[in-house]
Amino acid sequence: MIGARGPPHGNLIFVDAPVPKENLIVGEGHFARLMRSFNVERLHNSALSVGLGQGAFDLAVDYVTARKQFGRPVVEFQSVYHTLAEAWIKLEAARGLVYRAAESAVDGRFPQAVPISVAKVAANNWAREVIWDAMQLHGGDGVTRDYLVELSYRDILAASYGGGTAAANKNAIAAGVLGRRFSQRS
Repeated sequence: MIGARGPPHGNLIFVDAPVPKENLIVGEGHFARLMRSFNVERLHNSALSVGLGQGAFDLAVDYVTARKQFGRPVVEFQSVYHTLAEAWIKLEAARGLVYRAAESAVDGRFPQAVPISVAKVAANNWAREVIWDAMQLHGGDGVTRDYLVELSYRDILAASYGGGTAAANKNAIAAGVLGRRFSQRS
């Protein structure tokens, strides 16, 4: 599996496995309430994405500060400077959206669907871009396992699926913004 090393993954198949009514997490007709708990996972995932992006940014800064080309540190080249500035803008924007989503939690429990879905989609996308740029700033070293930035890229790819794909979260955003859900059935 690419990224997210450690947690076991597999399939569970239940055949003729009735669940007693007293063991149900929520009763019939309350599935939407249960799904709100995924907003906590989305918050975690968004914060993880910002952390992965920040870590890759820090690695890139260290690398381009130490590496020299044409007799001077690589960080002094304007394109490198601009790449780092763009990465910082993305990280700050994602961080702000994550904070805003966390503040939307009702009674300190579950963040609201729209702000947390916005934070998750943005944090995943921007962190992936920041990490990609950090790999580029590492040059050929960026794609080797000798440098942690390569590991960050694998991790952000896996993080993009936890808590729902971008498409699933965009459905939640559109439903919240438009005030209605559209049937996904034909």
